[in-house]
Amino acid sequence: QTVSSSKQVLVDAMEQAGTTFEEGPKGLGRVSSNIVAVNDIPEWFKERFHQSLEVIERVMGEVPEMKEPIVGVEAPETAMWRAYIRAEGDQFRFAFNSKLVKEESEEGLSSTFNHEVLGHAVQGYYWKKAIENGEMPQSFGLTSVVGPEVLVMEALAEFTSFYYEDDANDISKADHALSDYQRMIWNNAYYMYSYEGVSEEDVKAYLKEELPFRTDEFINNKMSRLIEDSPTYAVYPAVYDVGRRLMQDVMAQLDEAQQHEFLKAIYTSWFDAQDIADLAEEYGVTDIPDFDAERSPKIYSRILPKP
Repeated sequence: QTVSSSKQVLVDAMEQAGTTFEEGPKGLGRVSSNIVAVNDIPEWFKERFHQSLEVIERVMGEVPEMKEPIVGVEAPETAMWRAYIRAEGDQFRFAFNSKLVKEESEEGLSSTFNHEVLGHAVQGYYWKKAIENGEMPQSFGLTSVVGPEVLVMEALAEFTSFYYEDDANDISKADHALSDYQRMIWNNAYYMYSYEGVSEEDVKAYLKEELPFRTDEFINNKMSRLIEDSPTYAVYPAVYDVGRRLMQDVMAQLDEAQQHEFLKAIYTSWFDAQDIADLAEEYGVTDIPDFDAERSPKIYSRILPKP
């Protein structure tokens, strides 16, 4: 899929939802009749948790016996994340960044919920269960945003952000198209700077052209994280778009029963990128990207200790 084709899908979806490409996320908030203030998000999240786990039964054959999550709002000094998840004992904690999220449409929250809960939390539940049953090494429970497991984690979460939306309305469809397009553009910017040697100013110009609804401040903050901040941020962002498109490419070539089998394997297995590709080939999938483990020298210099 090209930037131009992804952009056209978004333009059409935004028009169908009653807004425009140029308005971006604010336009979707304007046309949504279901707006949730940031301090009301935790209660919305918990209520949705008890309503939504049943959809996992179609894939796993059971409803996961997960405890209600801890959900809160934080105001970090410099973090650019909108929301995060982490395990705390036998529960999961979710937090929203009040500096970036002032209010959110229910359609946007549903996508975040599906990503964090139906993707990350459910996968974490089954990994923890496998470790406790001796079916997976304990070391696999020590996940890292710079480890090979991060691709399968984000690939699943990105795909589940829309896979279970059986009754998505026009705003939800536009929100999904917006996420798809933005992931592609951020990924391109990441590779332009990290692999192709494109200058910071030229990458910013590219972002401003392709994401006219994002402010200069937002783009500058994103670029400063990529250039100046911890190496974690230099290696992590690319997995979102790569994982999302990998799952889309694979699942588009499977029937519904095969999709469920494939997702079950992803939920319960510790995979790297090649494992996913190998499993896809077992199902007869042929049109998938090649995987190259080589990293940019610029990134390596920031991750590996100096001799």
